Amino acid sequence: MVKRRRALAGAAGLALALGLLAIAPTAQAACGDYGEPPCPTQTATPPPTQPPAPSPTPTPSRTPTASPTPTPTPSEVTNPQNATVIGGGIIVVSESVAQEVQVQPRLILQPLGLTQAKGQIVVITRFAAHAVVAQFLKPDVTYLTQIKVKDKWVALGETDSNGIGQLPIPVFRATLLGTFPLRVVEQGTGRQVRYMTLVVKPASTTTPTPAPTATRVTATPTPTVTRQT
Repeated sequence: MVKRRRALAGAAGLALALGLLAIAPTAQAACGDYGEPPCPTQTATPPPTQPPAPSPTPTPSRTPTASPTPTPTPSEVTNPQNATVIGGGIIVVSESVAQEVQVQPRLILQPLGLTQAKGQIVVITRFAAHAVVAQFLKPDVTYLTQIKVKDKWVALGETDSNGIGQLPIPVFRATLLGTFPLRVVEQGTGRQVRYMTLVVKPASTTTPTPAPTATRVTATPTPTVTRQT
């Protein structure tokens, strides 16, 4: 009887223990513990790659267009109101004549000479009025133009250079053939002196070619042949 009671009590205790085990939560083994597989390695997700910004297309530079060399305007007054005889066959023409000639001035392409011996040679025509423009001088400066007549420097007049150093010489005409040195002197200081040489030649004349003279041809009469019997 006692054994039976002990057996029942043991069975009841076993049942109670099994019930408690069923109710209690089962602890989960962590990865890597008690033979579990190793924990997976967490890989860092790379940030999204931004596409490179397109480089701006360079704008081609505009090729500058060479501007033509300006010449002094015809409205510039470089001559006296009335014609003036300098002497030695040189005449400074009147203002009205100068205005007409200055429409097409003659531009000296090379710098004037530093000495009289190295002055630029400028050929002009006798009796014609000439508007000569010197270059490569100081800009916006007043110059005195002089011409050498009978070994003396005589003034033609004063003129102003433009913004790029071009200087209109007073319009003149030469009535004598020959060579005349000319110079421009910086007014006031006289620091800059430049030279050219004028060579006066006669106006070109073309002799007309005479028409060929026609030769008169006289017909020779045919001789008469007399038949003899």
